[in-house]
Amino acid sequence: MTIKTLAMILASTVGTQAVLAHAHTHVGRNQDQTWGNADDDKLWFFAMPGVPGWPDWGEPLELVKQDGGLLDGWYVCEHLDCWHSAHPDHGNWQLGGDDPNAAPDWLIAIERVSFDAGFYVLDEDTLAPLLTSDAATVTFDHLWMDDKYNENGTLGAWGFHVHTLFAVAPTAVEGETFAATFRALDVGAAGYLPSDAYTMTFVTVPEPLTAASLVVGMIVLRRRKR
Repeated sequence: MTIKTLAMILASTVGTQAVLAHAHTHVGRNQDQTWGNADDDKLWFFAMPGVPGWPDWGEPLELVKQDGGLLDGWYVCEHLDCWHSAHPDHGNWQLGGDDPNAAPDWLIAIERVSFDAGFYVLDEDTLAPLLTSDAATVTFDHLWMDDKYNENGTLGAWGFHVHTLFAVAPTAVEGETFAATFRALDVGAAGYLPSDAYTMTFVTVPEPLTAASLVVGMIVLRRRKR
């Protein structure tokens, strides 16, 4: 299924909340980048903004109202739909695995901690709902990637790269905010500890062309009044 490309970006803050950077969402380990202590074996859920070439969409992430298609009337996040293992060139956040012939022992799953009512994670191909109740999980398959850095700082690494849709049902109203909290788990034999809970926030915005039409209409109305 193809989601319409984003035509314009609307408000990215709500009230006086600070703007949080958000690019792709990653799972790694060794958050402090120092091997040999406790966080080597604890998963870390994070976004990776602020790097040249990376987008910075801020939070809350926008859910854009769809005008047509299989999700007509739904609000869909057109910025972000990706879960990815961490592969910085410094090699300190990787889950582990640099041998293309031997899949690593870790196996990452995402657990739903809590969703606001009306928020959904959908399979991008079938649109089937995933994580339909608290404590539900979805497991990501291993993927060998020649162009990603491994824990030794060289190219060629095991990881995962999965797309899902973040969406809100048509019953939502524009300007409504939603929160979804996740946790990363290792359901494989490596035994990494679960990550801390990770919350993503979203806000519903009009379909871009509709918003543009409203602005044009306001300009026309002002001119008539003059």
